[in-house]
Amino acid sequence: MAEGGPLAGDALTLIPLIPDAQAERLVLDVLNGSDATAVAAVARGLSASQCARYLPQLSRAAAGAPAQAAPPIWDAVGRARNTEAASVLAGLAGTKAQPLAGIAFGILGTMGAPAVPALSTMLDHGASADNRETAAYVLLDLDRPEAANAFRAALHDSARKVRFAAALGLARLGFGEGMDELEDGARSGDQTARLYALVALVSLGAARYRQELESILNRGTPAAALRCVTTIAWWGTPSLRPLVFDLGLQKRPEFQQAIAERMLDPARAEDLRALKENLKSPNAAARVAAATKILTVSQDSQAASVITSALIANDEAVKRLAVTWAAQSHRFDQALAGLIASTDPDIRVQALDAAGRLGGRRFVGPAKDALASGILPVSMAAARALASIDPDAGRRSLREGLTSASPQIRLVSAVALLSIAPTERRMMATPVKAPG
Repeated sequence: MAEGGPLAGDALTLIPLIPDAQAERLVLDVLNGSDATAVAAVARGLSASQCARYLPQLSRAAAGAPAQAAPPIWDAVGRARNTEAASVLAGLAGTKAQPLAGIAFGILGTMGAPAVPALSTMLDHGASADNRETAAYVLLDLDRPEAANAFRAALHDSARKVRFAAALGLARLGFGEGMDELEDGARSGDQTARLYALVALVSLGAARYRQELESILNRGTPAAALRCVTTIAWWGTPSLRPLVFDLGLQKRPEFQQAIAERMLDPARAEDLRALKENLKSPNAAARVAAATKILTVSQDSQAASVITSALIANDEAVKRLAVTWAAQSHRFDQALAGLIASTDPDIRVQALDAAGRLGGRRFVGPAKDALASGILPVSMAAARALASIDPDAGRRSLREGLTSASPQIRLVSAVALLSIAPTERRMMATPVKAPG
């Protein structure tokens, strides 16, 4: 693929979008081939259902992929989101050196329930203590009840750090079988381990440790206090709510975003009051987090105003928080149309996908401009949006793209036309051809 350059890679990434037998044969030929760079390019374009269909081919490619080509192939394995894919990734995590092992564990952490059996097996039988510990922490983050037995077995592991991670996992699920390990952790010189242990113990009702958490929150450094609140919010168990409200943590701007996102339920009157107070926070991210929660239960005008303001703010991180909610209502169309021209490609893709779901002529002009962006994900999102908003207008715009001076725009327009209506190939002067 090297002699084709970047455009050849773009073409291979787009081929899986074409719904016909010829494109499927090309995808299979590439996945069964020996060019790892080409396999990685195709893998980037596969949908979740295609990842599951081509899992045997992806699994073979994943096992032998060089470091530079491995991440997109492994990510495609993870997008299959089934237990077989998780077993493949667990095998890679257990046999590869860092940083590749970390990448595999990270993908497993995105897979939810299908990853639990493979991670549980690794926690029980992993060859190294480091791998068993990492498997325990990924399971801890997944917070799945079906991992409880694996955690219980790991309390007998020969490595102390594995036993501690297993005790944390049980505590987050509400089980106190690892209290001895947690109490040892609370005395640890490792401040991260100590914080996890303290939060776990307090969540289990060990009241004597609450004072230590309060000390961190009230007298620790700002960074230490923020880590403490973030850990409490991430832990998220109802038993920690009294600590949050007794100390008024939900009123402190630096903590409001984490608490709103993870601990406050707008269906509860007390939490709804706290969220409405957060709409006036000096912390913009906290205002958006509160607004998105409130809008799930009411058409609150103040919350809607917060979202609108965030969409036109200069803070890209705040925009990313707001754009997901904006995709759910036409009341934010004007601001959303403006985001299609954002300098952040990820925001542009989010906004274009939202425009495609919402529909509306307001988005056609900005989407046509985005088609010519020269950024492949943005151009493809624009093509999808145009086709979805108004199929006839979308086809006209995409046919215009076939005559662009830019090879990438011609390529994107051709593939988009083929993907939305296979009969469009008869209308093209030059059909799409796979790179040689």
